[in-house]
Amino acid sequence: MTHLNKYLFCVMLISSISYLFIQNISASTVDSLKQLLNKEQLVADRYETYSSIADHFLFSGGLDSHRVYATKMLELGIFSKQDTLVGRAYINLSLNFKQQKDYKHNLEYLIKALDILSSHPSQYGTCNNLKEIGDTYKELKNYNLAISYLYRALEVVPVSQNNTMRNRIYSHLSEAYLGLNKLDSSLFYVQLANVNTYKEKDFYGYARVLNIFGKVHEAMGELKVAESYYKTCIAFASQNNIHSSNVNANLLYAKLLLKQGDIIQAKKFTKNHFNFSYITENLEDRMDASNLLKDIYRTIGDRDSAYYYAKLFSHLSDTLQQANENFTTQNLAYSKHLDLLEKEIENNKIKNQNLLNLEYIFIFIGLFSLFILFLALSNTIIVTPGFIKVSGFFIIVLFFEFINLTLHYKLTNLSHQYPLVMLIIMVLVALLIIPIHHRLEKWLINKLSQKNQDIHYQKAKNTLEEITPS
Repeated sequence: MTHLNKYLFCVMLISSISYLFIQNISASTVDSLKQLLNKEQLVADRYETYSSIADHFLFSGGLDSHRVYATKMLELGIFSKQDTLVGRAYINLSLNFKQQKDYKHNLEYLIKALDILSSHPSQYGTCNNLKEIGDTYKELKNYNLAISYLYRALEVVPVSQNNTMRNRIYSHLSEAYLGLNKLDSSLFYVQLANVNTYKEKDFYGYARVLNIFGKVHEAMGELKVAESYYKTCIAFASQNNIHSSNVNANLLYAKLLLKQGDIIQAKKFTKNHFNFSYITENLEDRMDASNLLKDIYRTIGDRDSAYYYAKLFSHLSDTLQQANENFTTQNLAYSKHLDLLEKEIENNKIKNQNLLNLEYIFIFIGLFSLFILFLALSNTIIVTPGFIKVSGFFIIVLFFEFINLTLHYKLTNLSHQYPLVMLIIMVLVALLIIPIHHRLEKWLINKLSQKNQDIHYQKAKNTLEEITPS
């Protein structure tokens, strides 16, 4: 036991030093991003900075800090009245719930994002949204539903989009088909994921592809091929600090070695997995490693070590259960906070809509009053036919521009801001309105000018009759 405790102390010390080193790098990056917030003025720039900071905290396990910046993204999206930014914030918030295995709230916010993004011309946003929903259903082992969403995501991948999005979708599809034990389909999609990987830039994507290749070939019984992929993944992930893939590959390879009866190597890679679980601060990974080490030491007859890891597994299980209970309580409170924020959004939208409607009503009343005044003045001697022609022209232009403004506002919502649809509708509206505008202008101004001339003529005639002696 003494030897084991010394070993564990060394492992935890090395892991802690590694973790602190990584945290220092992350802290430095986040600090530099936070400094940008003091300089940037544009909403889009500030939003992207919030997004980058949120991503850092998400991948480093700082879920509380991630929530803070994901909420700032939502608030800024609301403030800017840009639905696509609100949709992206919902996706970011959903990932926070997903990290805690709270799939109920995770899906709730993904569906909210989909409702927003599907009605806007942001193909990337919709594609990413569908991919995340598919991934969630894959985690829930509802593989058929996962596949249907992932296929929908493939249908809307922008043509100009780089290979990263396709890599992620194909990787998810491969894992979903693996879950259904459809190994040929799984192999087909991981091969597509590999083709759509920038190995020089997308280290995470490539490490994940190697990992999936290993799982697929292991399921197909090709253990030597699987072993080769796991070892390549471990080497590549270690070289490029892709800890999640490193953790997974070490555990999968250890289980494969144990299956082949290579206890010594299985113990080595399980301990690697155990060490990395301290760096990633993932309790479930630590539990998996503890459980496997317990079995390994039991197999080789080391009862003390087996007992130690059994106790550690039990302790970690209790800790995880307590953490999940705490997360559930926190998530309910946070969800209520977001609900209040959404109600505030809805109230602000209604308030803004009412103000906008009032503005349109006042403009209409103003134009109508101006038109009545124009008609009244045209029937008096106060104004001349020249005045009627000039003022009539401007009043009719104002009237038709008001119609155009109202139609544009309504059509923007109807066409969901798609430029081509808007262009076609506006051309059709112009073909209808412009001829009516010109005909009405000509008819009304001529009629009122003629009537005003008659009034002036009658007034002059009456004046002449008054001054002419009988």
